Amino acid sequence: MAYPQPSSNAYAVKGYQYFRLNTPLVTPGDIYESEQGGLALALGPDSDIARVQVNYFDDQAPNFINSITLSNDRSFVGRVDANLEGEYAPSNRPARILIAPLDLWNPQFEPPAASLHLGNTHLLITPNLDVIEYLSQPPPGLVPQRSDKVWSFPEVPIQDPFVAPATVPQAWITLPYYGRRFGNYKIAVRGDEDVLARFALTVYGVTLQTTTTSSISAAYSTNFIAGGGGSITGVSNYEGSIASFVNNTDQNNLGGGMYDLVMFQITNTVVAHPITKPFFFEFTTSDTPGSK
Repeated sequence: MAYPQPSSNAYAVKGYQYFRLNTPLVTPGDIYESEQGGLALALGPDSDIARVQVNYFDDQAPNFINSITLSNDRSFVGRVDANLEGEYAPSNRPARILIAPLDLWNPQFEPPAASLHLGNTHLLITPNLDVIEYLSQPPPGLVPQRSDKVWSFPEVPIQDPFVAPATVPQAWITLPYYGRRFGNYKIAVRGDEDVLARFALTVYGVTLQTTTTSSISAAYSTNFIAGGGGSITGVSNYEGSIASFVNNTDQNNLGGGMYDLVMFQITNTVVAHPITKPFFFEFTTSDTPGSK
């Protein structure tokens, strides 16, 4: 759980019509609470997470707890109570509304050990959870819709400046995807003036998995989505796109392309023609197929 989490009580006291839980995830087991009953729940527009479980007090259910699932295309309209005088069994914990992501997250995620070299750059972006609980009458036709999201990195180093040069200069960028339908990426790689810089770009879809081993590499599987590269002088642009159900070699694997994360590998392919300057990278995700 992130501390301090937003307080639903503060929203109610101030007369707000909704309580918004908008926070980056901290651990794989984050659970958030609301002490206020509501009339509807839905994913908020800034959520990277696509599936959320909401547990609430129900004296007709086993252990006095019942649950609903929110998703990027399904909200819940109906009364959900927080019963502070009741308790969940057998934990005997107060029966607050409990909100937790169903999608997996690993804050220690790393690219495959065989591919990651000392000195490589790895940018791992934490997913955001956004849930809205309506404390009064919800808007008619409540349909959740995640906003398009843009991650922009003006200067990504191909080499960690604080570590000895890597044998294979690479940069890795891992971003939340969680069932998005489309992604568009742009890269501009720089070399010294009048020097040819060569690079290869490979894109992987990542599905996180639960595991009983201590190995981080065993906790996910990857699927090749797309690759490309080019020979460039000075500054050159390369742009491509990801469609969840396109360029996926095995539709029955990894949830049919509905990945948790998307991982970009940028490799300096020719040592004699290095990427000598930080490069520009931008990635846009959308729940609308084919959008930019």
